[in-house]
Amino acid sequence: GLFAAGISSATTAPLASAYALCGIMGWSVNLRSRAFRIIWFTILVIGIIISSVGIKPVTVIWFAQVANGILLPVIAGFLWWLCQSPLLGKYRNSLLQNILAAIIFLISVVLSGRSLGSAFGFW
Repeated sequence: GLFAAGISSATTAPLASAYALCGIMGWSVNLRSRAFRIIWFTILVIGIIISSVGIKPVTVIWFAQVANGILLPVIAGFLWWLCQSPLLGKYRNSLLQNILAAIIFLISVVLSGRSLGSAFGFW
């Protein structure tokens, strides 16, 4: 089961990444689209190279944990700030929504600190 899960995610994770990247860039998400296939193939090749050059998967997972620990509060803070923008007009956050956003932001900072502390051996 573990082997099958690994093999199936080896193709679906790059596929999901290609969908996300093409969607962000405003490109076609059709499987037959040239840009979509190039992105999908590039991500697959990067994965093959990383697994072939002897980089340990635990190192890659550790790096991803550190990156998530750094980015989580940054993204949460950015979204909170963006939802308070006057450009949103009547769709801006209410006081209750800002209080909830502050709580979520603080939770993300705590989780980030724990994640980074765990990754660097502080906890």
